[in-house]
Amino acid sequence: TYSTSVMKQGCNLTVVLMDPRLPILPAGDPTWFSLESIAAYASTACVLLQTSYCIIQDSEDDSRDNTDESAQEQVVEIIYEHSLPLFRRMIEQGQ
Repeated sequence: TYSTSVMKQGCNLTVVLMDPRLPILPAGDPTWFSLESIAAYASTACVLLQTSYCIIQDSEDDSRDNTDESAQEQVVEIIYEHSLPLFRRMIEQGQ
């Protein structure tokens, strides 16, 4: 989610990453290093991640809440957990 300042002022640069596999990529995958590079070299940019949460829904067992909302929340948690420090800071700042 973008921060209030980003919503009001916009971004000079927006980076888009589209990968439906993002929620299932392991920590240490090159994609996470690519996001960290964005944070290192374009730290004022906004990042738009487009991925898929149906991978999460398909892998859940019947004992878990299987709603769209819970799957989306899980994707956000996974992205944050697998991100490296500079990109995590961008997430926390709403970029």
